[in-house]
Amino acid sequence: PNCKKNATLTELIQDIPNFGEALISNLHCAHCGYNFNDVMSSSTHKPVFFKAKIENENDLKIKIIKSSSSFVALPELEVEIFPSASSNGYISNIEGLLERIKESVHAISGKKAVEKLKQIEKAMNGKIPFTVELKDLYGHGALIGNNVEKKILSQKEISELKKLFEG
Repeated sequence: PNCKKNATLTELIQDIPNFGEALISNLHCAHCGYNFNDVMSSSTHKPVFFKAKIENENDLKIKIIKSSSSFVALPELEVEIFPSASSNGYISNIEGLLERIKESVHAISGKKAVEKLKQIEKAMNGKIPFTVELKDLYGHGALIGNNVEKKILSQKEISELKKLFEG
């Protein structure tokens, strides 16, 4: 952490159904409050793309494993979450993902933010359909549930994704 004091690293391996073993890490500094989480598969995977259409409240229960290397997009809600060195990983469901997005939007002020919050609320209540897409160059992220599409990224898609991260 920036305070340069010792932080506590906690790691555990957990078996996640339909995903396999995952390494869950947390780095926390009691002095300055710095907190970093990550989730990644404990084995190697190919670059993947997952897609789920969220059409009702039951679809909000689809699990998301978002690693620090995962790119997440909700096109209809105009939301994109890019991976970075400071990007936290987590295991949640789509409702939890929307809650995290809502918290981020709360940090922004203005008319557009208020409109975005209303849109996210409607999505959380199953009132508007939307899509969740997750791409991960290292295969550490996933969407798990019914009606989830999965495919291995082509070489062209990998190159496009790398350009997106570099830009």
